[in-house]
Amino acid sequence: LLNSIPTLRKEKKLKFIPGSPPDLSATKPGCRFFDRCPEAMEKCKTDPPKIKTDSGYVLCWLYE
Repeated sequence: LLNSIPTLRKEKKLKFIPGSPPDLSATKPGCRFFDRCPEAMEKCKTDPPKIKTDSGYVLCWLYE
């Protein structure tokens, strides 16, 4: 998600995320980005991430 922030530098290209966008109408356990996340863990597949709020908000098991 951080790579999607716009920049004025022309040499920076957006990073391609393989796969298809998740079907947000289908409810399934776990993180909605599991299929497309390069950092996905087995926990992400079954348990939804908790909100972490030290200096901002993040919904990711990677930062637990």
